[in-house]
Amino acid sequence: VTIGASNGAGPDASQTFTFTIVPPVLTGLMVNPVATTMAPGTTLRFTVAGIYNDGSQPTLSGAQWTSSSPSVATIDAAGIATGIVPGTTTITATLNGVTGSTMLEVAHPTALDVSPAAASVPRGGARWLSAVARFGNGILQDVTPYASWQVADPAIASVVGGGEPG
Repeated sequence: VTIGASNGAGPDASQTFTFTIVPPVLTGLMVNPVATTMAPGTTLRFTVAGIYNDGSQPTLSGAQWTSSSPSVATIDAAGIATGIVPGTTTITATLNGVTGSTMLEVAHPTALDVSPAAASVPRGGARWLSAVARFGNGILQDVTPYASWQVADPAIASVVGGGEPG
């Protein structure tokens, strides 16, 4: 881009500047979530943000995903990891020759929180339930779609898959 300026006093009073516009350069990738935990038999979506030399960090698509221990967790082309057995693996994203990674632990939860813990539902009414796995490191994972739901007396209430009222 060339910019010229003149004050009208003739050619000796004008100045020309030349600028070169350089697009930002991808210098790194940040994989999210960072250092997380998931239960075996569940899935978790990973995303990747580009780290550019101009400070921008947009979310990117098109990365190639790998798991260092596919026996612990696999990851597909869309960045969705599936926990297989307890253990740890490194999830890596690669885009345009640049890589970024994060640690993933697959572990059994130490607790399961059902919400609401108690509910009063009128006859014929419905109430959604959710289940959240708690891990020893404090990380939480929504496991509602994976939970097995049971009621003490099926003659009074029922629950269908995913915490949906029956």
